[in-house]
Amino acid sequence: MAWSGDNVVPIFALRLHDQVMDTARYAKTIARWVGLAKAEADHLGMMDFEFSYPSGATVKAPRGSGQTLMLRFLGEVDPDFAKAQYDRLRQEFYTTRFGLHLVREFPASDPGKADYDSGPVIWDIGSSATIVSLGTARAFGDTAFAEALERSINFFGLPYDSQGKRVYALGLMPVADAFLAWSRVALPNPKLVEARPKIVHTFDSGWIHLLSLLLAAAAWKPWFFLRARRQGDRSLPTRPVNQ
Repeated sequence: MAWSGDNVVPIFALRLHDQVMDTARYAKTIARWVGLAKAEADHLGMMDFEFSYPSGATVKAPRGSGQTLMLRFLGEVDPDFAKAQYDRLRQEFYTTRFGLHLVREFPASDPGKADYDSGPVIWDIGSSATIVSLGTARAFGDTAFAEALERSINFFGLPYDSQGKRVYALGLMPVADAFLAWSRVALPNPKLVEARPKIVHTFDSGWIHLLSLLLAAAAWKPWFFLRARRQGDRSLPTRPVNQ
């Protein structure tokens, strides 16, 4: 059993070693790994989420949580390969729901079920994939989509500031807070930034506000109903009126 996301991190560490030590000690190892990763790409042209070792046979197809995570590291290992993988990620996993920009956990051609890697998956949208994609989009200079993701995360995460700290989901998901912090410190990597077609809808914010108003109205409707009923009860006479 082997996972692309777990493999790319030590390969990144080897690349970092050679950069810091100004050497090419692991250059052949890195090149061999990149060559195998390209050769074993699935029918979507993407790296598998899980594969069988040493055959390289696919066990689990590409997933949003894995792709978005590994691309942050792959960008330092092989920028050209990473850019090609990011373009595939945009095509297969970036999507919208009610005007909110989000990230799928599974490609439309290969749906699956949530697990501990994906976090909650609702209507095909992966919570982990969406949060981590914020940093990935920033690193690849996909600024418009990163800003749209930020709005979506704020919409669902219900953030609030307390004692100089920002907390999401009432502080009940510290792992999500950690990934958000990691995503927000990402800066555009000059080696990865290039002109890409925008995939953000013009009326994105309008849909968000409309949905917010509808949800607010649904939440407050019972209160207004009870208040109107109490006022109606007070207007009724307390005893019969003599004729």
